[in-house]
Order: sequence, then structure tokens, then C-alpha cells
Amino acid sequence: MVSLEDLRRRVAGRIRVGESLAPFTALGIGGPAAFLVEPSTEEAFVAAVGYFRTRDIPCLLIRRGCNLLVAPGGYDGAAISVEGGLAGIAEEDRTACRAGGGTHAAALVEYCITRGLAGAESLAGIDGTVAGVLVRDGAPLEGALRALDVLRDGTVVRLDRTAALRRGDAAGRDVILGAAFRFAQAPKGDLLRARRSHLVAHMRARPLNIPQSAVMFRDPPGGRAAELIASSGVRAPGSGSLAFAPGNPNVIVRTGDAAPADVLETIDAVRRAVRRRHGVTLEPALTPVGFGARVRREVA
Repeated sequence: MVSLEDLRRRVAGRIRVGESLAPFTALGIGGPAAFLVEPSTEEAFVAAVGYFRTRDIPCLLIRRGCNLLVAPGGYDGAAISVEGGLAGIAEEDRTACRAGGGTHAAALVEYCITRGLAGAESLAGIDGTVAGVLVRDGAPLEGALRALDVLRDGTVVRLDRTAALRRGDAAGRDVILGAAFRFAQAPKGDLLRARRSHLVAHMRARPLNIPQSAVMFRDPPGGRAAELIASSGVRAPGSGSLAFAPGNPNVIVRTGDAAPADVLETIDAVRRAVRRRHGVTLEPALTPVGFGARVRREVA
């Protein structure tokens, strides 16, 4: 049982009921969340996660533009934003800082380059947060990482760089609140050139100037999903409201009033074409939310 009055008393920030999650998805479509919470501080974020977890209400951590595919019926749980409360960078000394888990990768890149610090410039062009980058395999920030602040079993814990994160089910998974870094110093000119190079490379893989787009599949080991799709012979979506991005068929663009079912149909068609042509089963990058077990099994 959730009391909105009690929730608002415990959690500082914006709290809404039955609000659409479409603005928080790359494709801009999907139904509402039972609760949409945008905490204003890190403490409020911790309080929000704890409030819903102790009441066995599912929690979904979101940011604007993340790779979610939300069912028309929405999400019967609490969607909690990692932006705002978990965003921001605090300088500790000349080469060290703490970045909130909800800080955009681009903000950390800019912070480091303006101070002549090397180690974050390879994030240029990555559409994600610091926490999202850190949970990737072979994360580019690992060399600068000193410690992680995580929410574990309702308690804020600091882990050193060698400690393993819990990545189990949503209820027991560690939530990255922030990370402490120490970067090496480098000439700003070199960092600016490196940022430009990484930005160009990322733009080739996923155009940044196309709104309402999402990556369909993760790259398989030793290959690129875009190349497999391009050579599979699969055609662009036939609904008329979806298209492949120019130069990158692994990016799907919404050009009209597409429905989540249209997206699922496109993913299935592309996956079958690649499997038939190359014998490779691509792993979808879109996370299904609010769908039945069959769809979650097929898309996850």
C-alpha cells in the first residue's frame, strides 16, 4: 500500500501517478508508470528506492532517452529517475573527483577536458550515464576508477575498484550512486583531438542527430550487428512509421505514430533474417517493460 502523502514526505522531488514513460525512451512511445519519481537529491533517490523495495513494489531506474520499449499498458511499478538526484560532479582535488551515477557521460568528458585530465575522452558520443558506462564490459573508465558508492540491501556502501558488483535480479542488484575517479594530466589540445576522433567514430556507429532512435541489437563477439543486418538482405520496416537510420541499419528511427508492436515485429524480422543468413542470433539491446513473459523472454 502506497500513501502519496507519506511518499512525498519521505522523498524530495517530483512524484506523479500514471505518467507516461514515453519521454524517457529513445523511441518516445509507451504507456504510463504506476508511479514516476524524480528525486531531487541522492538522499531522496536512496529513500525512494528503499520505500518501494520494502513494499515489494517493482522499481525501474530510468533516464531520459534510455533504450526502453514500454508496453502500451505501461509499467505496474515505480519508475525512478537517476537524473537530477544522482547527477553532478564534485571536485576533490586537482586530478580527483566524484561523479554521480546519473551524470551524463558527456558532462564528465567536458569536466575532464576543461581541466586537462585524460581518461574520459573516449566516452565522447556515448549516450549514457556514468553508472551505465561502469557496468559495461571493458568500461573505458576502469583505469581512473578508485571507488564506487552503491546502494546494497538498503545501505550505502563504498566499494574499492576491485570489488564485484551484484548484478542479480532487480531487488538484490547493486545501484551505483556515484564513483570516485583520479585522472592523469594531459595537454588540452591532445584531449580535444581525441574527443573529436571518438565522437566521429560513435557517430558513424549511431547517428547522434536523429531524434527518436534506438539501437536494436548488441554487437556479437567478434563482429558488428550493423554489418550482419546490412548483409542479411532484410528490408526496412514496412509499417511506414519506422525506418533504419541512414548508414546504420542497427539503429531504428521512429518517423511516425509507431506502436510498440511495430517495434517488436521489426526486431523479430531482423533477428530472423540475420540468423537465416549468418547463423548468428543477435541479442536485443532494447529492454522490454510491461510486457508478458513471452515477449520478455524473446526480446531480453
